[in-house]
Amino acid sequence: MSDSRNPESRNKLKMLYLRDIFMNYSDEEHYITLPQIRQKLEEFGIKAARKALYDDIESLRAYGMNIVLDRNKGYRLLDERFTSAEIKVMVDEIASSRLLTDENAAKLVSKIEKLGNSFVEYEHGRSIYVSERPKNTNDRIYEVIDIISKAINEKRVISFNYFDYTVRKRRKFRDGIYKCSPYALTFNEEKYYLISYCDRHPSAFTHFRVDHMTNVVITDEPAVIQNSELNIEEYMESTFSMFSGRTEAVTMRFENRFVNAVLDRFGYETKLHPVDDEHFSFTVNIKTEHPEPFFAWIFKFNGGAEILEPLTVRDNYFEMLHKSIGE
Repeated sequence: MSDSRNPESRNKLKMLYLRDIFMNYSDEEHYITLPQIRQKLEEFGIKAARKALYDDIESLRAYGMNIVLDRNKGYRLLDERFTSAEIKVMVDEIASSRLLTDENAAKLVSKIEKLGNSFVEYEHGRSIYVSERPKNTNDRIYEVIDIISKAINEKRVISFNYFDYTVRKRRKFRDGIYKCSPYALTFNEEKYYLISYCDRHPSAFTHFRVDHMTNVVITDEPAVIQNSELNIEEYMESTFSMFSGRTEAVTMRFENRFVNAVLDRFGYETKLHPVDDEHFSFTVNIKTEHPEPFFAWIFKFNGGAEILEPLTVRDNYFEMLHKSIGE
């Protein structure tokens, strides 16, 4: 093996060092001059003549690197690397995710930060303040997701153990080993779910919390192929949506300060009608056959939201409120 401290060996690595210099010290907004490039190379123990560097840069261009020269400012590399803002967004999302354990989140943040260049290094290790939220305790979530994805692609049955938590926060495993044909992985409210066909529930599709699955193994058994294609969007709408079941047109009155919340939930195409200086009303189609999640959403506005019509939905909401206080 050659010694990288040997001048001859270092010169053989010059093109790799030069590539790294462009990637780490230039981008769409930052330039690097030829003298600065030579200085960076010298830090690696490599001395490069000006003409030789011109030839090396042309070789990198021929290789496919989009290196642009501005004769007044210097060189810059235009590529698809993540910007500082993009990395900040990804890091913040990962750090605040309920999907990952604290340890897994820290490791992933460290890897994501390396996708940037030297201009975002001043942000490394910055504190990210997020609202307190429960973290996942399953540190093998990556592995489970990878195994399930492979089984879906290979159309093979998986087996696994499934657990719930007790009031003492201990795992309580359900009886036996589950075997199912995996169809899709979905992500809802910061949790992964497996949609599958399971022998235990042959009459319908079944979904499982991925972070509650352990000992996941791909079997040699081929997956069961359904006659009708699974519509993932319809399944998620009927299973995970807070508005599931029979559809009704529901009219509501909200305080003006909750306009953003209404538009975030129902979309900016929702027609809002001013009622007075402090209230607006709107009508949307809501699936109210199982209205409890919808009522919980209304309740969080602390009296600032009111169901007007239909009266059956309004009465059902009042009935739930009475039950919640023991009346």
